[in-house]
Amino acid sequence: MKRVRLTLIIASIGISSSLVMGSVYARSDAGLVIKAWYKSRIQLSQQQVQQAALRHKLLTLVSSIDGATWKAVQSLTGTWNTGENEVDASITAKNEAYIEQLKQAELEILSAPTNEAFDTYVSQVQTRQADELEQLVRDTIHDSMKSNNE
Repeated sequence: MKRVRLTLIIASIGISSSLVMGSVYARSDAGLVIKAWYKSRIQLSQQQVQQAALRHKLLTLVSSIDGATWKAVQSLTGTWNTGENEVDASITAKNEAYIEQLKQAELEILSAPTNEAFDTYVSQVQTRQADELEQLVRDTIHDSMKSNNE
């Protein structure tokens, strides 16, 4: 008789803790955390792209001045400006394209119905766990009654 009571107490504690943990987990809003993370990552990526472009411009400026004479700078100014403009235009175009891709990805991520899908998943998992736990309790009670009768 003590064994049956102990089994019933353990089963009820298990069911209660499973339901409580499932309810607490279902109430958390993981979507806000994911959105905030993606937004910060996009801002960080934009800053890195802008810093790389600035670093490239500074390096080209330093390399053009370092070790060059005034006469060499004068003769290469036209060629340099043309190349620099092409590089600047290329970097700016790629920078803008990359930023646009990041913005599109951000919009897709932010518009995704993550909370609804997550709530549905949690509900399904809770139902399945409750069914499995109930079957386990029935089997345990059945086994303990069977062992008591023998």
